[in-house]
Amino acid sequence: MNSTGAFGDLVAEHFRLRRAHSSQLVSIGGDASIGITRLAWGASGVDRTLPLAAEQALIIVLLLEPLPNHKLWLGEREQPVGPWSRGTMSLVDLEEIPTASIVGPSDVLHFYLPRSALTVAANQEETRPITRLNIDGGTDDSTVYRLGRLMLPVLRNPNEANRLFLTGLTTALHGHLLQNYGAGSTTGHTVSTSLTPAQLSRAKERIRADLTGDFPLAELAAECQLPASYFARAFERSTGMGPHEWLLLQRVERAKHFLTLPNIDMQSIAFQCGFADYSHMERVFSAVVGVSPFVWALSKARARTSRKPH
Repeated sequence: MNSTGAFGDLVAEHFRLRRAHSSQLVSIGGDASIGITRLAWGASGVDRTLPLAAEQALIIVLLLEPLPNHKLWLGEREQPVGPWSRGTMSLVDLEEIPTASIVGPSDVLHFYLPRSALTVAANQEETRPITRLNIDGGTDDSTVYRLGRLMLPVLRNPNEANRLFLTGLTTALHGHLLQNYGAGSTTGHTVSTSLTPAQLSRAKERIRADLTGDFPLAELAAECQLPASYFARAFERSTGMGPHEWLLLQRVERAKHFLTLPNIDMQSIAFQCGFADYSHMERVFSAVVGVSPFVWALSKARARTSRKPH
């Protein structure tokens, strides 16, 4: 990933790694983006990292595996750190020029949060921008861990990523950080426990119109004249699932329609239903329906044949 921000291969270089395990840049509006990077190393650990350029940005480090032995410096001041367990997180401010050394293997997610992007996110959600986060090293937060784990499949298969899913996760992360660790607060905007029938209809129509999901959550929320974080909660209350999950169900339903037509081409159906390719459609379809698209189509064809008069 080519950029000047502290994510992707650039941050991997500072950990003396040839490349990041995986990374994804999430656009949240305009020129503002949040970077997600997975870094992993083996038993040799990492010698003291190279200093990153000072910038107005934060990095939240989420441990996918325990980190029993490491050191941390802010500038040249060594900071006391203890062993951290899987699922815990820590915070570094890039204006403090952090470096670290790590003994043994580990696997981490870095959430790169430029302050400019946090301001954009706050404006979309009608909250005050995050200026400071009170996160101690080794903070155990099951919500951040769950959100991080949800991002892993997208990092492994970036061609299957869509903006609705990624911006939904980053919106949830931002809102959680703001509420639990930030100095910001909501503006007093209220939202009903669920969407009105008209709002829900508009939102569903917008999703069906573009099953690629190549639009941000904020755009979908604007259809209902709500901030993104409020919309996401209200949509889930109304449907029992998040917007991205509902999008996947609509892809599957459209796929079922095409699978009943003669002379079907699986790859073509996948593209027409918003999937990256047939293997992507097969994984999602099988998870939702319980059988592969091919098996489902075959069973429907046999059922039609058995109903024909002999």
